Amino acid sequence: MNHNFESVNAELREQERQGEVLAVQRLRKVFPVPGGEKVAVQGLNLTMYKNQITCLLGHNGAGKTTLISMLTGMIAPSSGDASFRGMSITEDMDEIRESLGLCFQHDVLFEELTVEEHLLFFGRIKGYTKAELEAVITRQIREVGLTEKRHVKSTELSGGMKRKLSVAVSLLGDSSLVFLDEPTSGMDPYSRRSTWEILLNNRNDRVMVLTTHFMDEADILGDRIAIMAEGELRCCGSSLFLKNRFGAGYNLTLVKDDATCKDSEVISFVTSRVPTAQLLSNVGSEIAFQLPLASSAEFASMFADMDDNLQKLGLLSYGVSVTTLEEVFIKVAEADDHGNQHTLGNRARPDTHTPASSPTASSDAGVIPEQTRSFFMTHLRALILKRFRYAKRDKKMIFYSLALPIFLLLVGLGLLQGTSFTKNDPNLPLTTDKFDYGSETPTPYFCQP
Repeated sequence: MNHNFESVNAELREQERQGEVLAVQRLRKVFPVPGGEKVAVQGLNLTMYKNQITCLLGHNGAGKTTLISMLTGMIAPSSGDASFRGMSITEDMDEIRESLGLCFQHDVLFEELTVEEHLLFFGRIKGYTKAELEAVITRQIREVGLTEKRHVKSTELSGGMKRKLSVAVSLLGDSSLVFLDEPTSGMDPYSRRSTWEILLNNRNDRVMVLTTHFMDEADILGDRIAIMAEGELRCCGSSLFLKNRFGAGYNLTLVKDDATCKDSEVISFVTSRVPTAQLLSNVGSEIAFQLPLASSAEFASMFADMDDNLQKLGLLSYGVSVTTLEEVFIKVAEADDHGNQHTLGNRARPDTHTPASSPTASSDAGVIPEQTRSFFMTHLRALILKRFRYAKRDKKMIFYSLALPIFLLLVGLGLLQGTSFTKNDPNLPLTTDKFDYGSETPTPYFCQP
């Protein structure tokens, strides 16, 4: 059993037996890159439960968006599968989409449609009639706070309002499986808070998956938090479980009165009450200690004594803070860096492992593999292919750049062939009759002596 993964209770295990969960099983995605392959998601196993919000955390490139793209059918997995209510993402994606709600990382909205028309459009796609949607759309618009923008086109909305509209679209109807890829990015603090309330109020009877870069957002919304790194799942559990598992405990910060405080007496006072306390720093007017979680039972008596002896110790104030989710995230990321030692040279590597004793194995893991193809030719080929695909999709451009010039050229050649613009003069006899010199006609000649 992996101690980085929190065990679930009987209620959640019952959901697994009934198939009400989104179960990811050994899901893997490999992208070809110059010189080898890039494993974006490698053999991931994860279960996401109904009536809960599962938060996916990870640095840029950890594989969060790739995972969501596979689970929503945007890209096909290289291997593995995921199932929801007995339906597989590799075989039954059309059926899964009927109950799927999705908020993309970047807004996917129609420029010429209003807020109401967006919800009406996506609602009709999900099979609702126009009469059924009237009450649903009104409630949804009011819930996300876009009542005043109901008849405004999406191009006239701010970035935060566009995100609200995307969230409203994803929650429209009876979407029992909802994916939210950084839904609050670009929102102001007030809008973020209101969006949190919307998500918490709408998680019942849904499997909701959320990705975010805000640790406070994950801490508040996440019933279960999964942290990814290098395409792998490092840990999963509630916020409290992760803090207990990876956190160092509590941080005690004491503010000194420089005129009367004696550092040795303060250190002795704390360590006598909590023997396992560790001095973190003693810089300027602050002393910081780290207190283990197991010593929390001793805090009450220590703080009572500290309040009584605050002046005697030369302290102005003190404060205690618990390990934050951000510290847990950083600790997991640092452990991944130390454990894997990934470099540019081995991130883009073939999937097969070459033994270290092989003569082809590089002695320096950071050496970038030599490219077998010129970068210039690779870029040129990609540019030509991109232009070709753009041109193929633009029928008007093909007509005006190819068909129309050829047609005009043929018309011009036909006109030139059927019409003569040059006129030949008649033949004239060679005679001197045109010159009036009487009976004599002077004729120049040349004499050779």
